[in-house]
Amino acid sequence: MAGGWTGICFGEEGSNIPSRIQVVRKFRDLGITRVRLYHTYQGTLQAFSNSGIQLTVGITNADILRALSSVNSAKRWVDRNIVPYGSSNIVAVTVGTEVFTSPADNLKNALLPSMKNLREALNLAAKSGIKVTTAHSFDVVTNIFPPSSGQFADTGRMQPLVNWLARVGSDFICNIYPYFTYINSNGQITLQYGRLESGSVIDSNNGKIYTNLLAQQLDAVYAALGRLGQEEMRVVLGEIGWPTSGGTATDTNNARIHNQNLVNLSRGGTPLKPNWGIQTYILAMFDENQKAAGLQKSWGLYNPRNFQAKYTINFGNSPTLSNRITQGMRLSSGQFVMSQNRVYRFIMQADCNLVLYQTGVGPLWDSNTIGSASDCYMELQSDGDAVVYGGGVARWASGTGGRNDGAHRIDVQDDGSTVMYNEANEAIWATNTSSGRITQGMRLSSGQFVESRNRVYRFIMQADCNLVLYQTGVGRLWASNTAGSGSDGHMELQHDGNAVVYVGGVERWALQAPRDARWASNTWARNDGAHRIDIQDDGNVVMYNAANETIWATNTAGR
Repeated sequence: MAGGWTGICFGEEGSNIPSRIQVVRKFRDLGITRVRLYHTYQGTLQAFSNSGIQLTVGITNADILRALSSVNSAKRWVDRNIVPYGSSNIVAVTVGTEVFTSPADNLKNALLPSMKNLREALNLAAKSGIKVTTAHSFDVVTNIFPPSSGQFADTGRMQPLVNWLARVGSDFICNIYPYFTYINSNGQITLQYGRLESGSVIDSNNGKIYTNLLAQQLDAVYAALGRLGQEEMRVVLGEIGWPTSGGTATDTNNARIHNQNLVNLSRGGTPLKPNWGIQTYILAMFDENQKAAGLQKSWGLYNPRNFQAKYTINFGNSPTLSNRITQGMRLSSGQFVMSQNRVYRFIMQADCNLVLYQTGVGPLWDSNTIGSASDCYMELQSDGDAVVYGGGVARWASGTGGRNDGAHRIDVQDDGSTVMYNEANEAIWATNTSSGRITQGMRLSSGQFVESRNRVYRFIMQADCNLVLYQTGVGRLWASNTAGSGSDGHMELQHDGNAVVYVGGVERWALQAPRDARWASNTWARNDGAHRIDIQDDGNVVMYNAANETIWATNTAGR
């Protein structure tokens, strides 16, 4: 299954939008890793810096002719709006919105040349990893039923555009609104089918069965692309949603059902593309009070006045972490991910080398690809392989693709190691640069571990909430005996010097237990400086104070 995902459109046509820092924090809390912007406002791009969120930014229709009329003008736009924000992880630029369904022929004719100018300008700025595309209205497709009959209305303009998109490796973005199709169907489409809930519609050409309106519409676009020889081109939903007021069937319940079903459907495919997960941006993060009256104002998931959710959606994500690379995420030249303690930095350098640095020490690991190409990038691909590309050629790979063990992620850990985990939180690749040390403020989340320098001993926070010390080839040497006390546990060496296992915010084990506990080692509030825990090569895990005195240990040395 090629990876599906759900992002969110962040429009800014409102007088009461919360601070951009607050907005980015909310995206990360929701686990949203992809956001579509319609502009390149400085404050917004700065707020997304090092957030772990991939941005698609836009050029408005009004700016196309002025900003992209030549390569030189496009380069000025890139130098002003892209180059200064290298840490903001811009992965794509949409040139205009729904241009081919606008009445302006001069704009339609200028679209592809403008996109080519922008592509060349990005290349000149060493930003070849940023994709260039445009967002189409679903109205560019005709003969939409049955879906397999779909074709483009203006093939004269569309054929060269999609050929160019394929040549430069960009996606076809289409804004699709099942809501509008439903309300304009004169009762022929049921509410349940329109809000992606249930139904049964058969394509008479191929016998394929559709259970929701979105799959039917999306396959009409895929059929149209196939007629132009682009069967393998990915369609990304640039906008989709359901309004909560101002029209027929507009309420929070219908919006919630539609958008929750959309999130759920993204994990699967369509009848024509069953192995392609659906990639989509929900419109929108907020209601925007400066848009036109009526429906346009009420597509938001959140009320901007009080930042309260209008209804609840389960995105099925863990919070987006600034120290994490998720599948589909790309590090372009100069971009990096840092450990949460800000000591370790995993960076894609301009010289094509992927390097892990420790502050004050220097490089700990590299991909050994220095000088192999220019304008390189690293991508954790949807197949689970991490690959450094340069000049269109793979220069290094982690060799973790095609394992069929769920979604992969890469964590830049506080212990100095950068580790790739599978969906079961098993380590499947690592830089093996762990310092063998846990410092104050450091956390081991479920599945994370610190190893001794000789890689014989592993101190791991297991998914069953048990903190365990293992010896390679021997087995368990010590445990916190908290197995089964909860799920999604973590261990933290707190700033008060206490090491604690938590689950769901509840303390389960501690070196200094609560007052009514039966055991305590008294490692908190000692006033003896910063504490650390070392996973030693002798098999002992020891907590030391600032004077290097032992204040707690597993007492497993030499077992």
